[in-house]
Amino acid sequence: MNEGTRFPCRLVVVCLLILATSWSVAHAAELAPGVDARWRQSLDAVPGASLEATPPLLFSLPDGLPADHASVLKVEIRANDKPVVRQEIELPAGLADGGVVELVAEPVNQRELLEKLEAANPGSVWIDLSLDGQLLEEISLSNLEQETATLTPPADLPVGTPRRLDVLVGTRPNRLATKSYEDGRDPECVQHCDDERYDCYVNRCDPRGSCEYCETYYDDCVLSCPVCPTTKDTSTTTILGISYYNQYGCFLGFFAGTGAVHQLAYRTLRLRVWRTVTQCDGSSTTTLITDTTYSEICWQELPPPNNYCSPWGPPYGYPICFPY
Repeated sequence: MNEGTRFPCRLVVVCLLILATSWSVAHAAELAPGVDARWRQSLDAVPGASLEATPPLLFSLPDGLPADHASVLKVEIRANDKPVVRQEIELPAGLADGGVVELVAEPVNQRELLEKLEAANPGSVWIDLSLDGQLLEEISLSNLEQETATLTPPADLPVGTPRRLDVLVGTRPNRLATKSYEDGRDPECVQHCDDERYDCYVNRCDPRGSCEYCETYYDDCVLSCPVCPTTKDTSTTTILGISYYNQYGCFLGFFAGTGAVHQLAYRTLRLRVWRTVTQCDGSSTTTLITDTTYSEICWQELPPPNNYCSPWGPPYGYPICFPY
C-alpha cells in the first residue's frame, strides 16, 4: 500500500512547488490586501541586536533637569583613587524625567577595561557624575552594574550625545628614563633600541674588530619604531526610525546566501564620526567630529525562519538595506 501511494504524493509536492513559484513571481512586488494576517505578522522586522562584546553601563538621570538650556554630564572613573577614564555627554534642553544615559559606550565600549581593574582590586573602581559642575552622584562600579541590570534600555535611543572620551591608562607600562625625540618616534621603543645598542657594545662586540653592526642594528631598530601620537577616524551608524511600505521582493539575502523576502523600508539613520588620538604610552582621547542624520529608502531583509523565498533576483528601484 505504501509503495502504491508514493508516486501520487510526489506529484502533489511537485504541483505545490510549481504553484508556489508562480505566486512568488506574480506577487513578490506587492502583497494583496487579503493575504493571511498570520503570515504577514511573521514578516514583521525584529529589533536589531547589539554586537557589543559587553553591554554598556546605564545610569538613570535625576528628575528636574534644566529645561531652558543644554547641559554637560561629566563622568570621571577612578581606580585606586587615580582617574582612568573621563567622558563628556551633552544633554539637550527639555529632557523628560526618567532618561537613561550610556556610559563609556561610544565609540568603543570600555566596560571590559573597568571590570579588569575592579577584578585586580575589588572595590577600587568608582564613578563620579557631575552636571554643569555640580556633583550628581558618586557610585562604585559594582553598584552601577547592579543599577544597569535593573534598568530597561529605552524604546528609542539613550538620551544625550557623547562628545569626548579620554582613556588615561595605556596599553603598555611606562618605562623610567624615557627620552624625547624630535621626529616623534615612540620613546619607549627608542629606549629599547638604546638598551640593545649598549648591550651590543658591552657584551657582543669584540673591540679588536669592527662594531659597526651595532650602529646598523640601532639605526634599523629606531626606524622600525612607530611615530606617535597616531590619529584614527572611526564611524558608527544607528537606525533612529524605520517604517515599511506594502511592497515585497525576493532577493539574495545578506547573510543567508540564498533567496530572502525583503520589504521596502524608509529608514532614518544617524552617522557619527569619531577621531581617536593615541599617545606613545597607549593613552588616548576620542572626540566626536561629525554628527549627521539622513534618510534612505531601501529593501530591508526580513528575519528568518519565515523569510526564505524562490526564485530570487537583483533588487529593483532601490538598493538592499545595509544591516546595522
